[in-house]
Amino acid sequence: MPGEPERLVPPGCSWSPVDGVPSRLSTFSIVVSVDIHPEEFYGTAPPTGTRTVGGYEWSRRPNPFGEQFCDFATQARGTRFVGIGTSVLGEPEQACAVAEQALPLVSAHLAGR
Repeated sequence: MPGEPERLVPPGCSWSPVDGVPSRLSTFSIVVSVDIHPEEFYGTAPPTGTRTVGGYEWSRRPNPFGEQFCDFATQARGTRFVGIGTSVLGEPEQACAVAEQALPLVSAHLAGR
């Protein structure tokens, strides 16, 4: 999806389960911003925790839509931030489990520090 900097929305990709294929996952998204600061995108609420994966410190960002959504963000060379977002509607306790599984894969594909 193209970015909309005037609305503070960086470019990214979003995936949903295939129709007819059972899945707990509702959405999986990745955004990459070169000009929008993470506090502009995620709001001013401080991160609720951090995890170091693949040499990157990922911050868990509160999502204004509730616990069924889980967002992590990190800084990579040449970007303001890279963000991962997942949702598991109806099972909020699983939202971060899905996002955390993606952290090593995404970290492995980021430019070095």
